[in-house]
Amino acid sequence: MEISAVTIGFFLGGNFGIGTLIMAFVAGHIWDYLFKRLNFVVDDVEHRAIKDDYEYFLKRLKKEEDAN
Repeated sequence: MEISAVTIGFFLGGNFGIGTLIMAFVAGHIWDYLFKRLNFVVDDVEHRAIKDDYEYFLKRLKKEEDAN
């Protein structure tokens, strides 16, 4: 995915250097290593909609205002 982003950016006239190329080829491997090392399973993550988080924070703010 990172390589695709670099390629598209290049064809759109963007600048890149050796660091960009290194990260494009290495970033995925770094994340894979870290996830395995930390026993993090992406499939176990519970996904929410932004709307749900917004409503949660509004309720929380209202509770704090009522408590004061």
